[in-house]
Amino acid sequence: MSRYENTLTTLEEVLRLGNLDDPDDVARVKTLIRSASAQIEAVCDRVFVPYRATLGADIPLDTILMMPDDLLELDTLTVSGTELTDGQYVLLDYNEWPKYAAVPTNLNTFLLWQNTPFQAIRMDGVWGYNTNPDGMFSDTGVTLAANATASATTLTVSALDNIETFSYIKIGDELMQVLGTATSGTVPSLVYTLTVKRGVNGYTAAAHLSGDAVYIYNVPQIIYYTVANYVYYLYQIRDNFGERVQTGNGTVMLSKALPEWVTNALANVTRVRFYTAGEAF
Repeated sequence: MSRYENTLTTLEEVLRLGNLDDPDDVARVKTLIRSASAQIEAVCDRVFVPYRATLGADIPLDTILMMPDDLLELDTLTVSGTELTDGQYVLLDYNEWPKYAAVPTNLNTFLLWQNTPFQAIRMDGVWGYNTNPDGMFSDTGVTLAANATASATTLTVSALDNIETFSYIKIGDELMQVLGTATSGTVPSLVYTLTVKRGVNGYTAAAHLSGDAVYIYNVPQIIYYTVANYVYYLYQIRDNFGERVQTGNGTVMLSKALPEWVTNALANVTRVRFYTAGEAF
């Protein structure tokens, strides 16, 4: 379901599992991580890396507005262009994340639509599955060691602590995907650099200053480790893929079939949809 090419574990995590270091192994594992991540998001019907977007919904026929995706942070909710205040609705589930619905405090709130009820509701915010939005990002203790323009794809940082290939970092309000790490120079003048994809998942690329803190996104642990083990499993059977994996044109295509141990591990994070009249889409 994801419109983004998310990576749900890191290259180094899989290499550690298999004690791999051959360049050909690294290339294979990178491809498998991308494919396995997409497969697991599709099977779970969830996005496990936050994305920023404005999503639409029809006016519900009852009093519950079902969210079109898992909601982590709601910036604005509008009905036919009129922004509602926080006091005009309550997000469900009350004490848990992510949120899945909104209920108006006044039954007429969602009836303020004009012209058409179809896609009359717009919700701007951060979406994706994570049960701890306040703890989604951790301070790595790493900072930028040089200014970075909004278009720079190589960042110089103070260290590489806990930052690995295919992880996601946040500097200011910008989310980036780490495509590679490197260390150059000699002690005591080592230089640490990150190769990154800027402004991913709907976030906006911006300039940043030397000294800005680098935060890392915490993929839900059950997803992170399940994907890592699944990728290593696929790597181990690479010479006997059978019907599970088909290769062609330098890519790896995975079927929706998962080993039972993977399906069992994902059971509690796989979405179960209940379709009701007026559900958002």
